[in-house]
Amino acid sequence: MTVKPSCKQTIKQSDNQAIKQSTMPTIRRMVPNPRRKHHASSVGEQAGDPLPFDVLPANMATLAYLGGAPATKEWSIIDAPPQGPLLDKTLAVADFVILPTSDSPMDLQQAWDTLDRARHATRAALLPVRVEANTNAWAQTLATLEQTDTARFDTFIAKRQPIKTSLGMNPKQLYEYRELADELTRIAKEELA
Repeated sequence: MTVKPSCKQTIKQSDNQAIKQSTMPTIRRMVPNPRRKHHASSVGEQAGDPLPFDVLPANMATLAYLGGAPATKEWSIIDAPPQGPLLDKTLAVADFVILPTSDSPMDLQQAWDTLDRARHATRAALLPVRVEANTNAWAQTLATLEQTDTARFDTFIAKRQPIKTSLGMNPKQLYEYRELADELTRIAKEELA
């Protein structure tokens, strides 16, 4: 992870074959709302294209299990709220924290607050999402992140309608998420080993 942005935003393999061929470990995603979990996994199943990973409820019990589980090659991605006891427990068991944020000043302020809390527990970095690269807001955000030497991913996720509407479905295109997966894999090998 570096401070300078990687502006190349190329589309890699365009189907879920990229996920299946990935060198990434097995993924298990945990979400804070069980109803959302049911919806997220059942949409793809109903369409005959189930997600290639489990979606489980993120609660104190599942997080306690993760905290006591021996290290594996499996990745657990925990979708936690930006505050409260579930975030505290998530920070306690996490090896790395990804803080998604938009270029909105309000979102950035909350992300910085959470980043400060996360850094007391583990490694953490901001992930710019819903980025509109040719706007003043993004230019100002990028300049601010560089001036403050904020830990962030080189990859940023562009604002796209197909991403907004893809809940529970296997992606047909990975867009910048392929680059993010590569960056996470590199971080895991270099920093978390």
